[in-house]
Amino acid sequence: RMDFAIDLKSGRHIGEPMDQLDTVLVSLVRHSANSYLTRFGVREVLDAGIAPLQFAITDGMTSDSSLSDLGLTLVKVHVANLEPRTELARALKAPVFEHLQKQADEALLAGRSVRMEH
Repeated sequence: RMDFAIDLKSGRHIGEPMDQLDTVLVSLVRHSANSYLTRFGVREVLDAGIAPLQFAITDGMTSDSSLSDLGLTLVKVHVANLEPRTELARALKAPVFEHLQKQADEALLAGRSVRMEH
């Protein structure tokens, strides 16, 4: 339960209800997102895009009673971006670069062998 009581002299909240609400929301979002993200591989999540993640967060938040217990209703979840950190992005690209390098090496070797035959 959150106390939104206001001090009549200062006009400020007596407690920290907004911080408490923030903690509840962040916890729900993280739990819902982590539940979704741990079911799939990184590449699958990135290929699927934002929509399935938004749905998973929405579903997780609406199925939990924490918001309704506070008298709140979830209206919309918006995920602004879904991209890996720099290190992970490099690691995901490594196999592609290795494959391209292998093709370039093979083409170079094939070109040399053709020149050597002539």
